[in-house]
Amino acid sequence: MRDPAYRESQKAALAEKRMLPIRDFVRRLRVEHPELPGMPDIAPHYDPSSARVLSLSSNPGPKAGGTQGSEFLSVQNDDASAERLLHVYASAGLSSEHVVPWNVFPWYVHDRMPDGLPVEHIEEGVQALRRLLELCPNVVSIVAHGGDAHRSVRMLRSTRYVGAFVRHRGIHTWDTRHTSNRAFILAPQQRQDAFDDMVETYRQAMVHADLRPNEPLSRG
Repeated sequence: MRDPAYRESQKAALAEKRMLPIRDFVRRLRVEHPELPGMPDIAPHYDPSSARVLSLSSNPGPKAGGTQGSEFLSVQNDDASAERLLHVYASAGLSSEHVVPWNVFPWYVHDRMPDGLPVEHIEEGVQALRRLLELCPNVVSIVAHGGDAHRSVRMLRSTRYVGAFVRHRGIHTWDTRHTSNRAFILAPQQRQDAFDDMVETYRQAMVHADLRPNEPLSRG
């Protein structure tokens, strides 16, 4: 997304027929919170209609949303979290065709809340997530990154929220580490172990979604 030509090509691709339901959904969410500008789209290098795995993070970072971001949720964004997740996908064998990114609270609040979301934001985000899942009919695995996402998927599974919908769809959820540099401030071997654990989480999510992951690398 650092490349202006690539970014413009992604903006143009939002008009493709396969992207229109998601594009229009994001526009409706923007209208619901006009006081929170800078909410990014899902980049069209993903295909929400064929995605079987959803990557759930807390809220859009400054390289995605806000006034300086790419305007897209994408592993092609110019930040460490996106790069790390790109490497995780590649290690697990997960293609853009089969995964879609989303956030617990999809509106841009990173500048106001860099250290986590209040419960009311997570609750509102669960309802938005359910609406998104209706537009991604093949998603049956959700990988939740970090504490906000862990709380979100617990609510998603709860009968009080939309648990019946989740069970009817056969959606399973997995908790894993946040992708930020802060979550990887570890000794070198621990950092590698944390990365490998994240890859294994995606491998399990892929198996549940009837996707064939890469075989785990032999270590030693």
